[in-house]
Amino acid sequence: MSQALRAAEQRFGPKVGRRVFEDFRRVDDPEAPVTTTKRFPFDRPGRVNRRAAAVPDLGSIQERNPIQEGSSGGGGGGGGSPLPFPLPLQGGLSLPKQQSNALLIPRKESRSGRAIAVMGPQVGYFSPQILLELDLHGPGIDARGVAFPGISLYILLGRSRDYAWSATTATSDNVDEFAEQLCEPNGSQPTLKSNHYLYRGECRPFVQRDHVLTVTPPPTSPGAPRRITLKVERSVHGPIQARATVAGKPVAIAEARSTYMHELESARAFKRLTGGEVRNAGQFQRTMDLVNFAFNWFYADDRDVTYFTSGWYPRRAKGTNPNLPISGTGEFDWQGFDPETFLSRRLSFREKPKDTNPRRGYLVNWNNKQAPGWRAADDQLSYSSVHRSERLEDRVRAGIRGGASSASRA
Repeated sequence: MSQALRAAEQRFGPKVGRRVFEDFRRVDDPEAPVTTTKRFPFDRPGRVNRRAAAVPDLGSIQERNPIQEGSSGGGGGGGGSPLPFPLPLQGGLSLPKQQSNALLIPRKESRSGRAIAVMGPQVGYFSPQILLELDLHGPGIDARGVAFPGISLYILLGRSRDYAWSATTATSDNVDEFAEQLCEPNGSQPTLKSNHYLYRGECRPFVQRDHVLTVTPPPTSPGAPRRITLKVERSVHGPIQARATVAGKPVAIAEARSTYMHELESARAFKRLTGGEVRNAGQFQRTMDLVNFAFNWFYADDRDVTYFTSGWYPRRAKGTNPNLPISGTGEFDWQGFDPETFLSRRLSFREKPKDTNPRRGYLVNWNNKQAPGWRAADDQLSYSSVHRSERLEDRVRAGIRGGASSASRA
């Protein structure tokens, strides 16, 4: 995103270039289709402090490749492709990559008098498929749905005895980039190859280690397992993604994700859902607030339909620009950020988008904007006045037009 800004400034000049960038960015388009019409303002860091932004020089970004070695296992020895799988064939059938959608009608708008929910398929298409079906019955558990192979402790999308739930990807803003100012412990001039950075007045070394993966080839490409060696490089803000220069000075770009080191905490929500511990729409919203990843969650039972956007959304430091990399020296960290626990202040349950039995008669989402005032993430450019979710919304609105007595209702 920062490179788009620099390119616009270079082409149109600083003042006009920034206006072109802001129009392109679509932070909060008031005409964008939304899942709830209720207003939920995102965190607002206030007036931008120029010292807080660390915009890389145009063309200076060098992406980091963590793969150090990739070799065929077994008796063959020798080198091999650094990739754990062969490159996909070009051409052929193109499969859709994003199909997460949800359409819910409350019972007052339903011909049967019961809530209607159409939610799926929620993931891209793969072969083998990425989801595993589970049908669980036992003491305290009576549920059916899907989970990801290898992490199927609980059902992630499915139904219990008297409710069903599903999700779409929220693409909300829980990630920032921090530009770590490179330094040398002896005080000499740093370069793009320096392995120390300046944080809170101290020249610190990056955390570095080798991570070895053994990958079994898929049935479509049989062969010996591959051994992949990845070199991990991390600052207090997260894994290093690239090197660049900012105003000619060398920096490393770290990706700070609010869920970093806390990924397993979301399991509490799915334990409650799988165990039938949710009793109503309000409990569902509170349960899904335990999920720290950015998802839109949908629920239907015999009384209500409801929606909630989960996630840990950090409160940015005053003066930071959420569209651009942040100076990583410590002055502009997330509010309350603790580098030891990777925790910080974040938006509360009350501040996250949600709705139950909406007055307009439906809930629709196809990875579109959540609510008026909810800011698009800095890698999200589709929250505009035209969105694919309208293909669902237009038909639903036509079906319920005229109220519950209409013969054409859903």
